[in-house]
Amino acid sequence: MRSSCMLGVLGLVLAAPAHADDKPYDPAGLKAQVAALADPALDGRASGSEGDAAGRTLVGDRLKALGLTPTEQAFTDDAGHATANVLATLAGSDPDAGIVIVG
Repeated sequence: MRSSCMLGVLGLVLAAPAHADDKPYDPAGLKAQVAALADPALDGRASGSEGDAAGRTLVGDRLKALGLTPTEQAFTDDAGHATANVLATLAGSDPDAGIVIVG
């Protein structure tokens, strides 16, 4: 369940336009972003690898481009490799609203 939820959020992030003048869900833009994450230079993005760090940077940069504030939730996987989840926040305008989590 966790991975399907994270994949769904990642899909929404990747599908959103990179710039204000982009078309929402532009197939060419989405294909380019997925290709960047699947690039052989990232060596499969295995936990703890340089490709893992580069992939997290790509996702973080995308979140920033969407006006969100990315952060990493560091953890060690079952094999002992240090890695992280990429999370993002969007500050609200109502200080009394509390925290809303969408996942």
